[in-house]
This record gives sequence, C-alpha cells and structure tokens, in this order.
Amino acid sequence: MRKEGDTTPATSLQPIRGALVNGVGDPTGASVTITTQPTNATVVANETYTLTAAATTVSPYGAAPFYQWYLNNELIPGATSNTLTLHPVVAADNNAVYKVLVGTLGATNLSGNATLTVPADTKAPTMLSAVGDDTFTKVTITWSEPVVAPGATNATSYSLSPSTNITSAELVDPFTVRLTTARLAEDTEYTITATNVMDTANNAVASTNNTVKFRSWKLVSGRVKMERYNGIAGVNIPDLYSDPKYIAGTPDVVTYRTGFSFGEESGFGDTFGDNYGAVLKAFLIPTETGQYNFFIRADDQAQLFLSTNATVFPVPGTDTPIASEETACCEAFKEQTTPPTEQPFETTTTPISLTAGTRYPLLFTFKEGGGGDWGQVAMRKVGATNAANTLPVITTNAWYFGESGGGGGGTGTNTVSIARNAQGAISISYTGILESADSVSGPFAAVPGATNPYPVTPAGTQKYYRSRQ
Repeated sequence: MRKEGDTTPATSLQPIRGALVNGVGDPTGASVTITTQPTNATVVANETYTLTAAATTVSPYGAAPFYQWYLNNELIPGATSNTLTLHPVVAADNNAVYKVLVGTLGATNLSGNATLTVPADTKAPTMLSAVGDDTFTKVTITWSEPVVAPGATNATSYSLSPSTNITSAELVDPFTVRLTTARLAEDTEYTITATNVMDTANNAVASTNNTVKFRSWKLVSGRVKMERYNGIAGVNIPDLYSDPKYIAGTPDVVTYRTGFSFGEESGFGDTFGDNYGAVLKAFLIPTETGQYNFFIRADDQAQLFLSTNATVFPVPGTDTPIASEETACCEAFKEQTTPPTEQPFETTTTPISLTAGTRYPLLFTFKEGGGGDWGQVAMRKVGATNAANTLPVITTNAWYFGESGGGGGGTGTNTVSIARNAQGAISISYTGILESADSVSGPFAAVPGATNPYPVTPAGTQKYYRSRQ
C-alpha cells in the first residue's frame, strides 16, 4: 500500500507485513473437529508424560491443522505440536490444567481440560543403559528420572567390573551422567554398579536394581569416522586447524563412512554445502606386508597423515602429511614422477613399509570453501600393475571402533514399529528399552523417560530408533 502523495515508485514498494491483531477469518467451508481430546492423568513426580490431541480439519484455504497448548489458561511458548511432553512431571504440576487450541484457516476449536494429578515420588531411580565410546575413557549412563548432586556426580558412587578406575562423574543433563575412566579394554563386557545416587525426591538407587551392563567398542571393518566442523570460512587447510571447534574436538556432525571416500553419493557435486572442514579417521590394517604408496584427490584442499603408533592418531598442523591436495580439483588419482616434480605431492613421494595385521592410524583432513566438495584416498602395493587412475578407495582394510551390542542385560526378542496418523502425528511402539541416534551407525543411547507408545515430533533431517533388552 502507499499513502496518497508518497512519491515512492510502485516497483520499490514493500508488501504489507505484520500480524493481524484483531479480525475474523472467513469461516465458510472451514471446520475443526477434535477427534482425540487430552485426558486427565495421574503421573508420579519425576516421570515423563505426554498429552496427546488429534483433529480433523477442513478449509478451502488449506486444511493443515495448527496446535497451541495452554497451561492454566496461559499460552505455552513453542508448544505447537499435537503432543505435549512433560519431561519430567514435577510436584508443582499437581492439579495443573492443560488444554489445546486446534485451528485451520477459517476455524478454530478449543479442547476440553485435562487435569494432571501428581502424587509424590517414592520410587528409586533406575539405570536404563550405559554406553562407551571410541575414546575408551567415557561411559554415559541414562537414568529413568532426574538424579542430582552430590551423589550422582561423585565418582565413588560408581564401580566397574572388571575393576577399572573411575576418575570423575558429571551430569550432562538431569537424566544423564558421564563417567571418565581409565582406559577400558576393547570388546569387553562391563558391569556398572551405582550406590548413593538419589533423585530429586531424595529416593536412593535400590541395591536390588542398581547395575547395568554394557560392552566396550570393538574394531569394525569398513568403518571410517567422519567429523564435520561447519561454519569455517576459507579454502585452506590451516583455516580448519585454527578453528576453535576443531581445536576443542567438538565437531558439529559425526557420521561413519564405509571407506575413505565422501561425495560419491552426490556424483562428486555439492555434498555437505560450503565453508566447512572434515576429518576422516580409521585404522589401516594391511593384509599383506610390503611397501605401499598412497594417493589422494579432493575438492578443495586435503592432507593425508599416517602413524606407525598403533593407538595414537597423527596431529595435523604438527605432524607432516604423507600426501597433500592444495590446488588441483576433480582429477583422478595420479602417478608420481621419479624424481617427484609436482608440488604439493598428491601421491607419496617414497613408498611406506607396512606389516600385515598391524594397526596404522590413518587421518584424512579436508577443507571446503564453495562449490563441489568431496575427497578420496587410495593405496597400492609396490609391484602392483594397476594404474593410479583405476585404484579403488580404501575400504575393507579400514577399521574403526563401533558398538559390539549388549548393554542392560536380559534376553529375548524385541520389537519396534512406527505409525503415523492422518494428522501426521508419529508414535513408536516397542518392547524392551527404546534407544535413539542421529546416525544409522550410532552411537545409540536410551531415550530418557520414554513411554510406550512414544510420541515423536519430527525435527532435523534424520533420527533412528531401535529397541533392546
């Protein structure tokens, strides 16, 4: 709109923006019918509870429903799903009244009231699960309800069998405790025992239900860990090495590859976007003793490092890479001339001696600026006749740590299923313990306070669930 006398050209006018603060939508042909009302419930304090509503909506302007939950007639900011999860329920929720407004373009409908009755919490907290990681010095415990200091954060409240020193315990969130330990053995079943750990109602963990089992990680063939650090400008490898997140070792995304390669899934195009750095790491375990050359190719810069220490990965920026990709893009693996004439060396300048069955930490670092982003690593034994541009990427002889299973004890077959109703609400039905992860390769951890069925509000790009005893 433009006021009479305003000389702003029509082509430069901005559209009307803002909120309709008072008015009536066109109700013709629009309706909202609430098919599932939120219901009264009795939930013990410190448990998790989910209120659910469902509705059918009709509108000539688009029938998608919207939801807004209220607590004691006050709007709950951000509570705009058909479910409302109270995680956890607290004593102050006793006699709380919840309701939900359901709407579509042209019509709204308000649900009935759902009153929550909250008896005092008299039950003991229970350890649901424990899981290690690839450092072999961290164990994460998930509790059934919130636990508190000082018991939950006292290292002496926990013990490990086989006996392993526990140096610290920290609360990651009210449901989660992370232990720091002496180095665990690989692929070994451990039992954690907890004592003197209390919930917010001062209920102590019971001696009859205070243990949980987990199995430490083991090497898995064809597994390469990929860490991505987003939001780093520049195209040069030092831009990654100097980034605070990289220095702190806190990547934005952790996934697992089947080999030293990424980008092939996008046809070597735009795989993960722009302005990020990545680290691919695995143990190289050759099947034959001999002399080997290594080859890399990438878009943009990349470096390859190899260590002869079976447990310690090289340190980029300090250790010397065995191959570097600095300026070229989109080429095949290339032969190195004798003597080497190309700088930087995308191929090792001299062969490296490797012994069959020995672990060699292999590290591939990458920095993306803009455009296409991908990288690959190959190797070839001296004496082999296959040309560099035909070499396959390193896969089956790359090994990295993964879960061995176990945890929690128990036997039996578990089930998990996912359903979505006509309004788009998702719920997971399961037996055993429900676990989730951001990657299909894990790591998986128990879902704190999960109910059965467990309502899920979709967020992000992917989420994986499984169940176990």
